Amino acid sequence: ENLIIQTWMYHADLLGGLLSRFAGVKKIYWNVRGDGIKFGKTKLTTCIIFLLNIFFSYVIPKKIISCSSNSIRKHILCGYSKKFLHINNGIDLNYFYPNNQIGLKFRKKNNIAKDTFLIGILARYSPQKNFNILIKSLGNLKKNNIDFMCMMAGKNISLQNKTLNKLINKYKLNNNCILCDEIQHTNEYLNSLNIHILPSSYGE
Repeated sequence: ENLIIQTWMYHADLLGGLLSRFAGVKKIYWNVRGDGIKFGKTKLTTCIIFLLNIFFSYVIPKKIISCSSNSIRKHILCGYSKKFLHINNGIDLNYFYPNNQIGLKFRKKNNIAKDTFLIGILARYSPQKNFNILIKSLGNLKKNNIDFMCMMAGKNISLQNKTLNKLINKYKLNNNCILCDEIQHTNEYLNSLNIHILPSSYGE
């Protein structure tokens, strides 16, 4: 009776929602975090699941939680049920807060001088996150003799990513970019930056 199932994003909303319904759970809450998909860019399987969820949004979830009013509007326009609940993203202020000391400590650990202008991006490597436009923009900074470093962190952001490294080489940014892959202490990373960029082309 009191069991509540909360699923997270399209794939889990569909699979978790169906399994929960078959198990007899009535209080099922979906989570929608982005503002939709983009045909031709989003994976085909995700597009199919998105379309299936339009139908199931009327019969599976008690409510659909979203962090964005724009996301809610776009999903309803696509045909989703109107049973959305807007809850803003929360943030732990005991963990994420301005702290120059931990930022400088992080720079020292990564051999970055304290006066270096440090740009950062914290995102997985995918077409949605639009690393192409980021690196092209960094190339323009380099061309205009602007001193900077860019620290990239996230899944598949490493020397093993040949596509990403080829793009960095194309714009002669080898000495300006640090590829960190996934990192644990994001508060230290963010405090070390002068500016953080999220150049996503859609879906955020």
